[in-house]
Amino acid sequence: MIITPEHLYELLSASFPTCFYDFSALKPEDRPSAPPYCAILEESPGRTTADNKTYYKEPRYTVELYVTRTDYVSENILEQIFSDNDIYFDKDSKLFIRDESKILITYHI
Repeated sequence: MIITPEHLYELLSASFPTCFYDFSALKPEDRPSAPPYCAILEESPGRTTADNKTYYKEPRYTVELYVTRTDYVSENILEQIFSDNDIYFDKDSKLFIRDESKILITYHI
């Protein structure tokens, strides 16, 4: 299944405050006051090519889940959204962002 950015946003925003790239484009009152929240980033698409032609382009995304502490509930909710919608994902290790006192969990889909 090819997922569009709009469909991915719709799926995630039902459970988490969600944005494309960052929340800075939103008015301050519309930004989430605290994690958990998600950011969607578009990656370079996967391509199937031969004979100097591109036959198939598959969109790829990174979904960043931000939490303030280890939050297995939010991780499980996000992973269940992916599973329920047949979205293959690969999860990176967690990264603590010291300046913001947040944990970043990155998913590649």
